[in-house]
Amino acid sequence: MGIRSIFLGSLYKDEAVRLVGGFASVCPPPERVGSKAPTDKMVAKALDHLSQQALDFSEEHRLGVINRARLAKAFQDEMLRTGYPADLVSRITSSLTFNALIRKPR
Repeated sequence: MGIRSIFLGSLYKDEAVRLVGGFASVCPPPERVGSKAPTDKMVAKALDHLSQQALDFSEEHRLGVINRARLAKAFQDEMLRTGYPADLVSRITSSLTFNALIRKPR
């Protein structure tokens, strides 16, 4: 693994931490709010903000397909590490991948 790969891996991990932090500020993990799962309204609001942040990052760093996948994987890992349930992480990561990392803005 080269120096560039190490730097880019760190870049995606750092961005994933920032994205999850922003998501958690609007829609905290269930362990932070008791046993109550986040509502659909909370998730939708957080996802809108999250998608825009990820799209901005993707455009700023001119990410290609592979690097977008790396960012999505780093995001998924960070969501799980933060304490979100696996089914929610899967839904959010899929939405993020489609809305911000695959679909071109209009």
